Amino acid sequence: MFSIAPITESDSQDGMLRGLGMLDWWSKRHTFAIAAIIVAAFLLHLAFTHSLPRMVKWDESDYLLLGRNLVTGQGYTTGFEPEIHHPPFFPLITGAIYPAVGDLEKSSDIAYALFGGLMLLPRRGVELRGQRRVASSENFRRHLDSTTGW
Repeated sequence: MFSIAPITESDSQDGMLRGLGMLDWWSKRHTFAIAAIIVAAFLLHLAFTHSLPRMVKWDESDYLLLGRNLVTGQGYTTGFEPEIHHPPFFPLITGAIYPAVGDLEKSSDIAYALFGGLMLLPRRGVELRGQRRVASSENFRRHLDSTTGW
């Protein structure tokens, strides 16, 4: 019924900006701004984790011991047998931080601050994905308007 032409990069506003040499400047500045926000979020999380009192409880103590044992060469154990219940990502991160700070609770605080700051990346990715969808749907609508005369 309708002929649908593929939407190319030249149809988008990015193609026009790239042709003018403006996109490279914008994307570098934009990347720096996102990096600065992530670093600020990390520092804010770190300040809160160090200033507010908290207790290591429930499974967190097991994770911290697993991380310490990994780094000190005792293996992925909390006792005498290998650990098969807990996943290894958090112990790997806290274990990598532990030699630098020498305290399990502080390594946990730094890991939480790191994860809190990095949570902005997936959020930004979702925003960009939504913006691309809106741009491509508007280009598609414009294309339909020009071909159908509506």
